[in-house]
This record gives sequence, C-alpha cells and structure tokens, in this order.
Amino acid sequence: MLYCKKCRRVFESDTCPTCGRSGRQSASDDICFLVEKEAVWAGMLTDVLQQEGLPFLKESTLGAGVTARAGFMMESYRFYVRCEDLSRAQEIVKELFASKDS
Repeated sequence: MLYCKKCRRVFESDTCPTCGRSGRQSASDDICFLVEKEAVWAGMLTDVLQQEGLPFLKESTLGAGVTARAGFMMESYRFYVRCEDLSRAQEIVKELFASKDS
C-alpha cells in the first residue's frame, strides 16, 4: 500500500485519490485516515476505540472558534489510527455504523 503524507491516507493506485500526489510505501507506524464522523457519532466511536485499546488521533474539522459560534452539533471529527491498526479499526467502524449507513 502507498501512503500520502499530506492526506494521511493509504491507497493502491499510483497517486493519492484525494490530492493527486505521489505516495510512498506505507510504514506500520504511519498515521492513517480512518473516517470522518459528526460530533454525536464521533463520541460513540471514541468510546469504542478506547474500549478496544486502539490508539487514535481525533481532529476537529471546524476548530474551536467556529464550533463556539456554529454550535457543537455542526462539528465533525476526523479519526486517524496507525497503519498497522487500520484494518481492525475499519472493521469496528463498519460494525458500529452498519445500520446507520444502510
């Protein structure tokens, strides 16, 4: 799998499907994009990832200033995990949100 340092995504094609840049071979400790979820779902995913013992990074998409003005419910979060944990984390997301996405 190739890794885009800018987007923090893994992919199989020659270029990153998000930004179009060339990638490099992914390493097990690279931080990889998992999913973006709205605030209410992000809280649930946070709890489950913690219960499963998976280290992760959660980044706000709006930032504190915009969230303070627009409100918490407008916020969404991007989740990242180590590449070595990506498959396991993707399964958790799939199971957790299967009925929501259907």
